[in-house]
Amino acid sequence: LTLVVNPKFPGKTFAEFLDMARKPESRITFGSPGTGNTLHLVGELLNATAGTHMLHVPYKGGAPALNAVIAGDVSACFLSTAAAIIAVKAGQVRPLAVTSRQRIAAFPDVPTMAESGVPDMDYNGGWVGIFAPGKTPPPIVQRLYAEIDKAMRVPEVKEKMEAWDSPP
Repeated sequence: LTLVVNPKFPGKTFAEFLDMARKPESRITFGSPGTGNTLHLVGELLNATAGTHMLHVPYKGGAPALNAVIAGDVSACFLSTAAAIIAVKAGQVRPLAVTSRQRIAAFPDVPTMAESGVPDMDYNGGWVGIFAPGKTPPPIVQRLYAEIDKAMRVPEVKEKMEAWDSPP
């Protein structure tokens, strides 16, 4: 995952973010797609491992949480690498750190939290899924599977997927 902030956020580095968030009177907030969501829990993991005092602000989905960062309503949020790439390229957010043990190819200049002062922070979880309605006929499910499998074998698609969380 990638920790992102609004481009106008005063901390320019993850170390500066940590300094601000570790103060008991910290006003650092982080949005997520809801209480108990992975993106909420990784923020709480950062609080527990780094001694930060970030306040969680739950939203009704990932898009509203990201929009809150873009608008400056919350200080930060954690995003999947895929979502972060889009928002960073659009200039909507600034990445501060990634939660994996190693830097990732998508953001080779963005440090890991571990290398930036939180050695116990190593979260490399998450997943991608494709869903269909429960009563989708088996032949359609089989066709979806075949087409998705075929797409995942296209070199450009495979490279993009691997770049999301592979080392640079």
